[in-house]
Amino acid sequence: MSCGCSGRILRFWITPQPHSWRRGCAQIRCVVIGTGFELPPLRQPLPTYPGFSGATPEKAAGTEADVLEHANLCLGAMHAPRLPSLRDLFQVDRRWLTTFAELDHYGARVGERYVGPIGEFPRGEPVPWPAGGGHRVFAYLRPDTPNLSAVLCSLAASGAAVVCYGPGIPKEQTNALPKARCVVTPRPVELAPLLRDASLCVSYAPAGTVTETLLRGVPQLLVPAHVEAQMTAHRVESMGAGMVLWGGVSEKHVDVTLHTLLNNSHFKARADAFAENHRGFSPGHVADNIVDEIESLAAVPKQGAPRDTTRAHM
Repeated sequence: MSCGCSGRILRFWITPQPHSWRRGCAQIRCVVIGTGFELPPLRQPLPTYPGFSGATPEKAAGTEADVLEHANLCLGAMHAPRLPSLRDLFQVDRRWLTTFAELDHYGARVGERYVGPIGEFPRGEPVPWPAGGGHRVFAYLRPDTPNLSAVLCSLAASGAAVVCYGPGIPKEQTNALPKARCVVTPRPVELAPLLRDASLCVSYAPAGTVTETLLRGVPQLLVPAHVEAQMTAHRVESMGAGMVLWGGVSEKHVDVTLHTLLNNSHFKARADAFAENHRGFSPGHVADNIVDEIESLAAVPKQGAPRDTTRAHM
């Protein structure tokens, strides 16, 4: 396991007993680290995605039964123990949710370890805000972002200064943006200087960008492109720190939404409240703590395991 933001590397060498690889694997300490989307609540069956009307508990139970049947067929072929439920995949020695309770894709859960994101954004190129425009908007958009043309046209008509990180977006799609007050770049930008003065973040709702900008008190206009992004957008909308463009919308609708976010102080206040609630958060500090806990866990043999089954070294 490597935690780049902390500068520390923890390596594990696993030496199963030769007489039984299955017995050895069962005795190895196991931890899981991931976002709320990656580590679902420990329920049976696993819960449906919130916010999707077609995702019913009955369908979830049926789907899990099918997946479980195929998984157990594979396990049986390897003479391994059957899996009682998919939930058992996530019941391990330690769980760390690398998000905040407010942004958990499934909603805040009781009894979970929320540690916040452990990754840090790579340094990008410095891009100053262009001159002009009373508001300043940072945008992170991709070619497959829903309603992309309408969003770009609305940004052009808003009068705001815009810095848009748009990898892969064809130049002809950004021609509507006035170059005097809009910068579009296909390369990552240095976020920290921009977010100090940003009035709004417009994105397709990637969890990392949403979290980073909310930690700076920046409200959100979200245009989610896939299920995970839709769940992130739903959480932001629920906490009142932004608005979401759901489905196909007109340019006029985008205009109204953009104007509302830029001129209604409610959204800024909710984003500031989130930032204040997590003031002092440090991804590197969190990563160091996780590494320390893993080291401590690995140093104590699992009950019933041979003492030389797991060896941990820095």
